[in-house]
Amino acid sequence: MGYDLSEIGLSGVDARLNVGNLLDKSYVASCNSLTYCYFGAERNVTATLSYRF
Repeated sequence: MGYDLSEIGLSGVDARLNVGNLLDKSYVASCNSLTYCYFGAERNVTATLSYRF
């Protein structure tokens, strides 16, 4: 999700929010064999604020 903050008077400023695995489900991401499997990433949230000049 993103928002251009120039609409509220902050010209050149953007805010973004990224969420991975929103529902925090457990899942197998990959397996090398029947005994070596890896779970996927847990929920993660990243917020970014950027300024263009």
